[in-house]
Amino acid sequence: TYGAINGSLNIEATTTENELSYQWYSNNTNSNTNGTLIENANTNTFTIPTGLNAGTYYYYCVVTATKLSNMQTASTTSNVATVTVAKANIYYSDITMNDYVYGGEMSIPSINNNPCNADVVYYYNSENSTTDGTLWSTVKDSSSLNAGTYYMYVVIPETDNYKGYTSTSAKRFTISKAAGLLSYEITEITKTYGDANFTNPLTIVGDGTVTYSSSNTNAVTVSIEDWTYGEDPNSPT
Repeated sequence: TYGAINGSLNIEATTTENELSYQWYSNNTNSNTNGTLIENANTNTFTIPTGLNAGTYYYYCVVTATKLSNMQTASTTSNVATVTVAKANIYYSDITMNDYVYGGEMSIPSINNNPCNADVVYYYNSENSTTDGTLWSTVKDSSSLNAGTYYMYVVIPETDNYKGYTSTSAKRFTISKAAGLLSYEITEITKTYGDANFTNPLTIVGDGTVTYSSSNTNAVTVSIEDWTYGEDPNSPT
């Protein structure tokens, strides 16, 4: 497996009155000819390189026997040994995704470990599920989603050396409701019954409903000619 390669290839050869020598070769195809000589690989044991990428590799060895009495040589080539390096699994710590307030500073999701350095794709759901989510990249600001409870999960695409990965569980996060904001300029307004409507200088941030009331007739009065609402009406003449 990529990142955890541990193994070797061995050749067993016997001879009498001869000295044996070895030379290992690598190849791009399943063939024991026209390979590439591997420097310093000249014993009967070849240690598989630990830095190989995921993929399939081919090795073979040429064994040469040298007759000590006259230094004549004879060589034979081994069969091809196929080495397969599997893609590694991705393991990472839990998703970090903090709660935030609607319209405030938006939280940014992250994971603590990404060994393959692949682009992590974040999704969110309104249900506790790791399928059929919506891309988090479509959430442009902290006002894009309504207040409520959501669930975050990640998908990491397959790379040359790592298998793809999808979260097995989702991270719950909450968007809290923002505090209501009212801006009101205190203005003395005198209206007579039957006058046209007037505009109240009130600014509302949010989607709530504002109602108006007063128990103080000195603050809010309705005048009908010379008669003030809440007082004894004038006697007709």
